[in-house]
Amino acid sequence: NQFNLFGEGAFFFGGVIATVVALSVNLPTGVHSVVCVLFAALICGLIGIIPALMKYKLGASEMVGSMLLNYACMNLGLFIISYYFRDSSAGSVVSKRLPKTARIPSIIPGSDVHIGFIVAIILVVLTYWFMYKTRWGYEIRLVGENSKFAKYAGINIGFVFIASQMLGGALAGAAGAMEVLGVYRRFSWSGLTNHGWDGVTLGILAGKNPKYIPLAALF
Repeated sequence: NQFNLFGEGAFFFGGVIATVVALSVNLPTGVHSVVCVLFAALICGLIGIIPALMKYKLGASEMVGSMLLNYACMNLGLFIISYYFRDSSAGSVVSKRLPKTARIPSIIPGSDVHIGFIVAIILVVLTYWFMYKTRWGYEIRLVGENSKFAKYAGINIGFVFIASQMLGGALAGAAGAMEVLGVYRRFSWSGLTNHGWDGVTLGILAGKNPKYIPLAALF
């Protein structure tokens, strides 16, 4: 019973962070892309805390806060690419070419289907296990269903608010990073990509159950 609409901005900014790390550090193939994705997840997860804090401390709607955060991240991301990592020889606002060591390889030659697809399937399994087989997942679901009862039962409501929003931001940020590193040769997005909005629709269609997300996405 809590909305996180920051997936759109996190997806975009995750791609920006992955680009920044890819162009800023030299690492071996394989390690380079993993570091880029992890940094994107970390940064976007931390940003995702903002609407959760606004809700917990100020009673502000996390839905509105997370939605507005999308545009802040988009503009900040475009500023970073434009002023620090732009390819000045290109005719549009795009980054310099990503090093081959940071690229995520395809699993089907000649297509955009890359290893991120396998990672997504693994994350579906892990997220389902986390939400339905662990104490932390139970606490998240209980707070959503009845926050007053959860508080009476001794659950730290503030921690659950913050942790759930942080996890959502981290997953979306990692997805954006993998999309850029697996599909593109440089960062070339000029605006929000709508992947986050699609994700919200899929989540609702899947009845908020992670195991049905692949079916909803295929549909």
